[in-house]
Amino acid sequence: MTCKRVEWQIADWVAGRLSERDAQSVAEHCRTCARCASLAADERSLRARFAAVRTEDRQIDLWPAVAVRSSGWSPVRRVSWARRLVVASSLAAVCLGAVLAVGNRMHSSPQQGAVVVAPAVDEAKAVRLVADTRRLPDVDTDAMIIEARYTAPVAPHGSGE
Repeated sequence: MTCKRVEWQIADWVAGRLSERDAQSVAEHCRTCARCASLAADERSLRARFAAVRTEDRQIDLWPAVAVRSSGWSPVRRVSWARRLVVASSLAAVCLGAVLAVGNRMHSSPQQGAVVVAPAVDEAKAVRLVADTRRLPDVDTDAMIIEARYTAPVAPHGSGE
């Protein structure tokens, strides 16, 4: 049996949950492997510490302790009807003011007696402008620079230039 397999089974072996054949294999491996024997000893020590904890100290339900410590305290805050009425009427006044402000703005004109005129558009001219536009070719400047660099005439060495 390998150490890796024993590591997976050591807790079950110490707790007595392995089959007889697997338990014998783990026990034999722990007799020959100091590392796995140490793991088994650690598991036994941990289980002994858990068993030593008194059942009174293992309080699963925390509410009785919380209730004793928080006697007299209530998480629900009572709000009086008068305060609720004041808040509700204030909120209603703010909403009414907002509705009136928006309504007045929608019904009033920008200037009294002013006439708004849209500028005239020559449709034929606009159609000609759109029809005359042509797609410009895409320019790849990087390719142009590389091409210019490698296709430029190179002066031979010793020519004096």
